[in-house]
Amino acid sequence: MYHKPSRRDFLKQGSLAGVKAATEIQVFIEKYNLLRVDKSLRPWEIRIGVHVGQVVAVVVGKKKYAYDIWGSAVNIASRMESNGAPGKVNISAYTYELIKDRFDCTHRGKLNAKNLKDLDMNYVENEKTQTGMPELIDVSKEESPLLR
Repeated sequence: MYHKPSRRDFLKQGSLAGVKAATEIQVFIEKYNLLRVDKSLRPWEIRIGVHVGQVVAVVVGKKKYAYDIWGSAVNIASRMESNGAPGKVNISAYTYELIKDRFDCTHRGKLNAKNLKDLDMNYVENEKTQTGMPELIDVSKEESPLLR
């Protein structure tokens, strides 16, 4: 029997993929920083914030194209990033509700976010492993050409 995907299904899939990508980026940066430290270079410290929701997307320009997005979802994701810590993935409460079955998270409480009301925030700790649950692609185990 065919199940027509709902808006929530799309948001959940997007949330899972976005959080998975964010955690993989953090793993890559951790590995890359080992090489930087070996070369006496400062490690990169990155923060990642994730929120899902509606946006307006446009292509601007006639000769040189630029792609841009606007909306409250973009602003909230930006606040998630700026209120996070280096090496962490900070997510909104809404995103948490969509991914909590797949990822372990630590609740941070309500934090003040510039120009927005206090927002519930969570740090993503790791991906849960459960039998019967389809696996997301794990590229963190793959060797990147940049790490060679």
